[in-house]
This record gives sequence, C-alpha cells and structure tokens, in this order.
Amino acid sequence: MAAERVSSLLKHLSPNSPLAAITSKSPDDIVITLAIRTPLCKGKKGGFKDTSLEYIMYAILKATRERLGFSPDLVEDICMGNVRKDATTI
Repeated sequence: MAAERVSSLLKHLSPNSPLAAITSKSPDDIVITLAIRTPLCKGKKGGFKDTSLEYIMYAILKATRERLGFSPDLVEDICMGNVRKDATTI
C-alpha cells in the first residue's frame, strides 16, 4: 500500500504530469494583487440601499488604484462580481 502511494506521488511530480502543467510559470499567469470587500448591510434596508452598483464599483476601483499606486494603463483585465440577482447586476 505504501509503495502504491509513493508511485502515485511520483506520477504527480513527473515533468509530464497535469500537476506540472498547472504549477509551471507562464507570462499569462493571473496575479491577484489586492482583494477588497465592500461592507455588509441588510438587503434593501441597510446604509447602501440607495447606492447604485455602478458607484460601489467605482469606489472599489478608485480605492484599488490609490492603494496599489500604479498606472491603470498597466491593467489588462479586471474581473468583478456580486451576489445580487436582480436587474441591476452586471
């Protein structure tokens, strides 16, 4: 049983394994440099109930730019998400 486990581990660590492909470095790798969480409020009752989703996204992007201090010209892609399912989501 131990020999099977060692064999399995060696297969995962071989240069041609799927794990090697996933863990190898590439110029196209995604790098998360900052994660910002907006405050939690009660749905449709909290302090942000009248705040548009667009304004919240603007505030997040502005805070990101201020915290990281680099040129926005260096950013290729941005991925944002939310948990709301109504017509105001993007």
